[in-house]
Amino acid sequence: SFNANPTSVSYGSSTTLSWVTSNCTTASISSIGSVSLSSSVSTGALYNTTTFTLSATGSNGTVTAQTTVVVNPQQQVCSISSFYATPTTVSYGSSAVLYWTTQNATSVSISGGSVSGTQPANGSVSTGALYGTTTYTLTAYCPNSSVSQVTNQTVVSVLPQQNFAPSVTTNPATNITTTFATLNGYLSSNASSYATYSFRYGTNAGLLYSTTPETSLYSANGPFSASLTNLSPNTTYYFKAVATTSGGTAEGQVLSFVTAPIIVTPAPVTPAPSVIYINNVSNSGSGSPLVALTIETRYADARAGDIIDYTVKYKNISGRSLTNVALSVVLPQAVTFDRASAGAYAERDRTLAVPIGTLISNQEGTVFLSARVSPTARPGDTLITTANLVYTAGSAQGSVSAFVTNTISGSNLGALAFLSGLNISFFDILLIILIVLAILLLNRYYYGRKKVTTVSQTYHS
Repeated sequence: SFNANPTSVSYGSSTTLSWVTSNCTTASISSIGSVSLSSSVSTGALYNTTTFTLSATGSNGTVTAQTTVVVNPQQQVCSISSFYATPTTVSYGSSAVLYWTTQNATSVSISGGSVSGTQPANGSVSTGALYGTTTYTLTAYCPNSSVSQVTNQTVVSVLPQQNFAPSVTTNPATNITTTFATLNGYLSSNASSYATYSFRYGTNAGLLYSTTPETSLYSANGPFSASLTNLSPNTTYYFKAVATTSGGTAEGQVLSFVTAPIIVTPAPVTPAPSVIYINNVSNSGSGSPLVALTIETRYADARAGDIIDYTVKYKNISGRSLTNVALSVVLPQAVTFDRASAGAYAERDRTLAVPIGTLISNQEGTVFLSARVSPTARPGDTLITTANLVYTAGSAQGSVSAFVTNTISGSNLGALAFLSGLNISFFDILLIILIVLAILLLNRYYYGRKKVTTVSQTYHS
């Protein structure tokens, strides 16, 4: 007889072969070699199904017998070869990297902290910022193994937070008026919780006796501000930012700002020259002005020999375009044309003509010109300078006019008339003239010149 026991084994296992012979002199088994005539033997580890052949030889020849041992397929073993963190201890708010390798797994998942989701069978992932000691669990999935999944754990330790004193910067004040200002600061801190802030301020840099209400800042990093009201106009204030976190209290540098003064506009000493708008638009019915026109001079009075500077401004205040627009400025007899920024001057009719052309809605322009007061101008005379602007609005013709007045003041040299009867030299006269001129110039500088304040009136016909 020749048989195996058991006849079926798992991958890598062994079985026992047993046999008995009669009238034989030798015996051997394939894959094993010579054996006793009747006995048993272990096959050793088997990894494939194997047929063993027993050959026995005697006086009548050689006979054989066979037995087959079936080896079952190998079962895959699911395992986690390694799962660890680098580093295993981190500071507050820092991160670590998790590494893992597996055997016969198709995928893994990690739980713990902010790490989640399916990961490859072998790999690594960052933990993200850690604020407390965290345990991570790795689960390996093996659908082709007798064990469908296995787990392993690793721990990352987090050191306690070290709160350092915050850093505070005082930034310049904004929105400054006569009685109001906004104070600004910036906080930098490693604290995770919110902070509080305030501002100290006063009119003495060394004694900031006032403090704004302490206010919560729900982030330990970022800008903050506070408003001051009921301040004194035209006053210098000093201030600094102060903030407190779990790491301590810090103060910014001292800065300053000046509140705006109260500006009082004095009433004009002399009546302002009138500026009149005249709107004669034919076929218009509404009487609404289409063009705004002004003419101004710097001073209300003038003397013989003075240069008068005129500023003429015009603007289309209608909602449509005007065509064939032309501006003219007529000078009085007592002045001589000097120069202009645009146009051509005709001495015959004492008119500066400025062609403009088309003036679209809200378009505006300015023309500057100057003229010299004639030496023959008499004190008390009134000079009237007129500006006219004509235009076409659709099929209608229109015009607008404005004028400005200047009054001739006393002669500069009248005070020297008495010199004609004195017996003095030419050089004495020249010296006296120079002295008197200097006195008159100083007097004119401080008292004689008054700014023109233009009061505009608009009316419709």
